[in-house]
Amino acid sequence: MRSPLTVTFNDDGRTCKLAEDFTWTFGDETYFIPKGFMSDFASIPRAMRSIIPQLGLFTHAAILHDWNYWHQAGKKFSDKLFLKMMKDSKVPFWKRQSMYLAVKLGGHKAYKKHQTDNHTVTNYQD
Repeated sequence: MRSPLTVTFNDDGRTCKLAEDFTWTFGDETYFIPKGFMSDFASIPRAMRSIIPQLGLFTHAAILHDWNYWHQAGKKFSDKLFLKMMKDSKVPFWKRQSMYLAVKLGGHKAYKKHQTDNHTVTNYQD
């Protein structure tokens, strides 16, 4: 069960910020992301966007994945949770597996970037 996702788009048209707090209860765990958190949704390379757009059934899972990377929840944990949340969101098997493999194999740079950013910048806007 998850709360509605309410976002406002930033001027760049590519990123958003949460306009309301977001919660997602999955099994015995509840994940909370506060209002103001910034996300770029799913980081899909431009050449692939005709197959997998930046927004879709996976959007909630992508924002939670961004949150987990930003807060260094563990790359393996974050990637596995992303896969589980996409399944919970009824993302087709081929698409969720493709997206999972993309973050598993290619997400190291983003995860490491947040190790540095997290100490100097907050990812929130009021």
